Amino acid sequence: MPTDTRRYSSELREQQAAQTRRRIVEAAVVRFAENGYERTTLAEIASEAKVSVETVRAHGPKAALVVAAVECVTYNHELQPFIESELGQGYVAQPDPESFLDHAVGVSLEINKLSYGAFAALASAAAGDPELDRALTERLALAREEIDQLVGICLDRGWARTDLSRDELVTTVWVLVMPETYERLVVRAGFSETRYLAWLRRTLAEAVLPRS
Repeated sequence: MPTDTRRYSSELREQQAAQTRRRIVEAAVVRFAENGYERTTLAEIASEAKVSVETVRAHGPKAALVVAAVECVTYNHELQPFIESELGQGYVAQPDPESFLDHAVGVSLEINKLSYGAFAALASAAAGDPELDRALTERLALAREEIDQLVGICLDRGWARTDLSRDELVTTVWVLVMPETYERLVVRAGFSETRYLAWLRRTLAEAVLPRS
């Protein structure tokens, strides 16, 4: 077989393998959100992904898949620094604090709709698994780093209160925008998306914007 043909065949197999893994991980996101960690089986993930159980098993045990599910629905910091990414630049481009808040709550809603189930599943699994607990801690720390950069933008532009420390502001925003908070309000308390957006915007404004 010519070298070019072998190379093409190898690249095609790699692409197909990557596509299969993507389907499996996306299926895991769906199933973990619906059933939680304990009740989700590899067979259910296989059914959702339309592949065999053996194929799912080849991509890792359930513990590895729940970590992959969270990584799938959060920003990949290995690609480039968050603030330099398209997502980060969307914040940088906002011209004033009001539009910054509007943008922030909209992004938070879209991310949390996708990620709350995967985060809840990982948190549940982490309770009895030190390795998964480390994975959860690392993922939460990355989210906090992103928020620190965004709070930094607000401070640099005079859009944030100065009577609290930067760390205090970051911690407050971190708690407000996390998937767990979204789950409690929308999934558990029955907030509509409209009510959640209004609550989040009002609460962030009260927590972050300068006092008049």
